[in-house]
Amino acid sequence: MWSDWRVMVSAHHVLNVLLACSFLVFKLTPVVCEYVFHGPEPCELSDNESKLLFFVAVVIWAKTKKTGQRGLLPYLSTTYTYMKLLNLVLWFYSDPVKGIIYLVLATMAYVWFPEPVSSAPEKVTYFSYQELEEQLTTQRNTTFFVCFFATWFPSSVNFANVFSRLSGSYALDNLVFGKVDVTRHPDAAQKYRISTSSFSRQLPTVVLFDGGQEVTRRPGFDEKGRLVPFTFTQDNVVAAFDLNNVYQKCKDELPRFRKIEAKKTK
Repeated sequence: MWSDWRVMVSAHHVLNVLLACSFLVFKLTPVVCEYVFHGPEPCELSDNESKLLFFVAVVIWAKTKKTGQRGLLPYLSTTYTYMKLLNLVLWFYSDPVKGIIYLVLATMAYVWFPEPVSSAPEKVTYFSYQELEEQLTTQRNTTFFVCFFATWFPSSVNFANVFSRLSGSYALDNLVFGKVDVTRHPDAAQKYRISTSSFSRQLPTVVLFDGGQEVTRRPGFDEKGRLVPFTFTQDNVVAAFDLNNVYQKCKDELPRFRKIEAKKTK
């Protein structure tokens, strides 16, 4: 938790807080609101603005409750997203020019000040193709959550921080978070049908293995074999792979797993 608070002083989080609160700050600050807004009551929220704020607050609460996220940063990430969308709507509703200015500023902040790498401890094992196959074959009592990535692919780089945070929150002795670089290990890409072209929409690909078998993957394919795109945010990953229940199941099985492992070492 302390590491999360230290990350909060970064430019990314400071700017996101300012962007998420900008409309309310300008609207409710005396004197300033009279210059920014026009109308009979420039310093008061209208009924529509109040309703939108309440609606977004409910959406944020429902979203975070559904995913069951633990930790400060995941909650903030969800809050930033919805609050910035709300601010964009409110600024456009007030004045389209102000809305465009807000959109430009939010885009610049997103591009120039990306989310900093978390200082939370990472619990990720880096596998070669052969090592992964050996683990899946011999460690049938272990659940593997594996990210197939390429270091040169932007979406893989962007997801690295999310995967690292997830490993710090969910990894157990029998729930292993692993990564395989498909550039260095093309056999892995071929085995798991992952395109590594420059135009690929399959990087990263995350696969959940249980009992040595693939259970779930994202992005996946529909009934016609067409790729179904997937957005790799932390709450999307937790929900898509049902990580909270997977974690609880592995945690319940941990004593039995440790007994089995102890017998192997004797």
